[in-house]
Amino acid sequence: MKKLTLILLSLISLASFNSCKDEEPEQTPTKASIFTELKSYTGKNYEQVSTIIESKDFTLSYTESVDLMRLYFFINSDSTCGYAFGEYNDIIFVATYNYFDNNKSILQTNYEKNSQIAVSFVGNDPSLYYFSNIIFFNSDNSELEFDKRADYLKVYNQNIDSIGYCSETWISQNAIIGTEFNYDKYDFPFSLVGYADMLHMPIMYDNSENISIFDLLKHKK
Repeated sequence: MKKLTLILLSLISLASFNSCKDEEPEQTPTKASIFTELKSYTGKNYEQVSTIIESKDFTLSYTESVDLMRLYFFINSDSTCGYAFGEYNDIIFVATYNYFDNNKSILQTNYEKNSQIAVSFVGNDPSLYYFSNIIFFNSDNSELEFDKRADYLKVYNQNIDSIGYCSETWISQNAIIGTEFNYDKYDFPFSLVGYADMLHMPIMYDNSENISIFDLLKHKK
């Protein structure tokens, strides 16, 4: 089975979010509830979710269709934060919250906090599958992959200033929870958190191997 990385990075519109700011990001959703918030959007229809997001002063900036999925992108007034959603069979099955900033230290600090929140959110379920990866600056996208968090953290902490991209993903029978930091791999800097509902997610196959929707969308862009 192929690696299941965080879903929906490709849902972020490059054109919409290139105007990142060198300042502290807008206040994020309550830290203890960010994954709970994202989870609450899944299983709803788009109209229900868009009403909630627009009430937070986010504006729909872009939509896209990919195969049987419909993708929606929302951005705040100064383009520092955004939500993205994936819809399948008229149900939202995945949601991300994204932070944009040109300051690497700010984004990396956000990423570290988000990963700690994710650890608390997923708990100690022994059935969880864990995956993480690291790409260093100027590495031609060659990456280190980990299936144990202790191994990942050791490399991360020893090389923190050299990391251009990294992610952590936790997979259960019902959900995918993930965090990402990017300063080098993609065209714009971001820190991202995401939640995907496996029960409403379309199943994809590639030569009889499962592939992640993340990978599928990335290749479709």
